[in-house]
Order: sequence, then C-alpha cells, then structure tokens
Amino acid sequence: MQKPGFIWKIYGLYFTLLTAQHFLSLLIPQSRIYLFYHLLIGFDRRLITVYAYTILGSAFSVAALWPLYLFIFHKKRFTPRICRGPDGQLLSISHSKIFLLHRPDAGLPNLSR
Repeated sequence: MQKPGFIWKIYGLYFTLLTAQHFLSLLIPQSRIYLFYHLLIGFDRRLITVYAYTILGSAFSVAALWPLYLFIFHKKRFTPRICRGPDGQLLSISHSKIFLLHRPDAGLPNLSR
C-alpha cells in the first residue's frame, strides 16, 4: 500500500484544529457556544442532556483523531487475527459465517499461542 501523501497531513492538521476548537469551546465559559447551552439550560433543566450529548459527540470526534493519525503516518496497531482461519489464511465473510455455524468457539482468538 502506498503511503498517504502530503494532502492527508494537511487534512489531519485541519481536522485536528477544528475538532480541538469545537471541543474546547464547549468547555470554556467565555465562548459563545458555552453561553448558548447554559442559557438554554437556564430555561429548561432537561436540556442539559443535549449539552452532554454534544460534549460526548465532540469527544468522539477527538477520539477519531487517533485512527486518522495512524493512517496518515502509516502505523499498524492491530493485526486481523480474528479474520483468519485455523490454517492462517484470510477468510471471506461467507466462509466465516459457515465456519462459525459449525464451530461457534472458532471465532475466538487462540490465546495459547
């Protein structure tokens, strides 16, 4: 596989800046979005769940930076052991379904290796 180019690094930096700005603006009391949500919460306390879900969604965006940077800098952290058969060959989805129907414990990775 060819390494990602310079444009991906620019995209990673751009996405990082946007994500960090949005996440921090939800938490800093001087920001407009923080004021907006707290004014809404002042009118109806149930809207705190909307604010919490917004913070949670922004936190997921921050977490999405990790696989993006793994891709950009061509780092592999996980091996697809679960997608391999007992002989070590890669399996297709249909083969995996058939194999798991006959041996339900076969989908679990072998921890004795």
